[in-house]
Amino acid sequence: MDESYRARLEEVTRANLKWLKPDWSQVQAYFDIINFLYTITEVFEFAKRLALLLQLEGSMEVSISLHNIEGFILGVSDWGRGWDFMYRCSQSDLAHAREIDATELKVDSAPFSLEAVKWFFQRFGRTDVNMAALEDAQSAFLKKRPRS
Repeated sequence: MDESYRARLEEVTRANLKWLKPDWSQVQAYFDIINFLYTITEVFEFAKRLALLLQLEGSMEVSISLHNIEGFILGVSDWGRGWDFMYRCSQSDLAHAREIDATELKVDSAPFSLEAVKWFFQRFGRTDVNMAALEDAQSAFLKKRPRS
């Protein structure tokens, strides 16, 4: 990871949450919500393209695991985003697997990735996930990507 990105993520997240006066020594690292959204979107887009290329039928399983993340908190590297609560992962490992009908995935992978992102954020304690904001960010990301 680019050290300037890591530093910005920490700086912006700490600025957003400083009024909470948290014990920063308990924070192992910062988990950028938008970067994660983009990564998970790419995973499901890859699965979609694989299903299209191989003309898959039936069900597929998409599995995503995060390891050694206990003590990570949700953060943002963008000054325009933020919230007023510390969402911290209390588990060392998280794994989300989803069986998906290949026909549905070939039509649109975006809803599946949003569902996965929401699942992970809930494991950080973020039960009030703003799906509309995530959808907007995802849509903007997908529009920027080159299509093959």
